[in-house]
Amino acid sequence: MSYLTIGNTSMSKSPELDEIVGAKSSADGCFYRAKIVDKTDEETYEIIFIDFGFEETVNVANIVPLPIQLQQVKLS
Repeated sequence: MSYLTIGNTSMSKSPELDEIVGAKSSADGCFYRAKIVDKTDEETYEIIFIDFGFEETVNVANIVPLPIQLQQVKLS
């Protein structure tokens, strides 16, 4: 199963528990950093938007991998 296609690049793995990813918010349709909290079924995941603190259930089609530097969570 693929959860990202950018140009000719595809990720062929499913998101993993505790992975930091980009996820599309249903509130405004924008992508934000999120942490995978649970796998609901084969197509949906519970995530928490790490910069805002709210949770949402998202379809795997709305989850994208992030570069390492964006996966770093900085506590202030």
